[in-house]
Amino acid sequence: MIQLLMGKANSSSNLNYSALNLIGKYMSDTIIVIKGSFVPVTVLLTASFLSNKIKKLNILLVIFLSLFLIFYLQDRANCHFLFIGILLSSELLMLLFDRDQSKEFIMIKFIALFIFIISFAGSGLSLYTGVFSLGLLSMTVVTMSSLMSSKSTEVNFKIIALPIILTMSVLFITTNYTPYRDLSEKYINTMFKSPELFGIYSFPQRVQVVDQFMDKAKEIISNDDKVIIVSMPMFYYLLDIKPVISETHDAILGFEQLKKEVIEADPNIIIMPVQSPRGTFWPLANNMNYWTEDGFERTTAHYYEFYRDYISENNLSQVFVNNMFLIYKKQIETGEN
Repeated sequence: MIQLLMGKANSSSNLNYSALNLIGKYMSDTIIVIKGSFVPVTVLLTASFLSNKIKKLNILLVIFLSLFLIFYLQDRANCHFLFIGILLSSELLMLLFDRDQSKEFIMIKFIALFIFIISFAGSGLSLYTGVFSLGLLSMTVVTMSSLMSSKSTEVNFKIIALPIILTMSVLFITTNYTPYRDLSEKYINTMFKSPELFGIYSFPQRVQVVDQFMDKAKEIISNDDKVIIVSMPMFYYLLDIKPVISETHDAILGFEQLKKEVIEADPNIIIMPVQSPRGTFWPLANNMNYWTEDGFERTTAHYYEFYRDYISENNLSQVFVNNMFLIYKKQIETGEN
């Protein structure tokens, strides 16, 4: 329990998933939400009061605020913070100025908030995971429904906030929503043939290399083999392989701890990526430079170098390669009489 809360001293700081570290990140992102949404929320509240006093301003205010939020959304890296902030602020305004909401509806709002929270709980990407997993969708729908049924006479936030949130939702989904590390949806049109991936689609080149790898790995790997899969933890599960080091995603381990565990495990099979599995375009040629373009890949480049040295020093031979996967296996030495 202590290790769960405090984390491992031998974990890589890049991927520390201890409860304390994640809670700290979530709190930090929550502060960003509050700070980042202060200006647009202040403008929204002011516009709502003005709209209530001068009805003719409604259309102009909506246009102005839409353009204002579009400007804010240009910061693609953090626009989800603004989106979350606007939703929570709208709910706060309704809580303060619309006291006719039923207890049942308020309970539904708490359920929607709970769905959003559990959609990113445990993720190192924090609140952003709750967005691209569509956990935020429940909050968006409930907030819009709440605005439509609002009866507040003090602040006319229904007319202002509702089209703003709708505009933000459309903009965010059309310009920022990318749930896959893959090509755009129109190219994801080919289903994998491997039974473990039945019903899952990607673009043809990716499907081909993965299916080739899965078929060959099943031929090569037996239950007695000690296997390490480098930077592609999903394949431990797809191939039903028991890891011989303490983390399926090896980069979570600190470098010295990784070396220690690999040497002690004495694997006879090591599976390496030919290209960065973090890139969107693998196994296409335009993904080859992602090793140097991605910050995480640059900071963990020495991990790959260690594996290459280990393979060379321990006489593991290449037994399979395609545009994405390399399988190395230690050959059984036969003594001569």
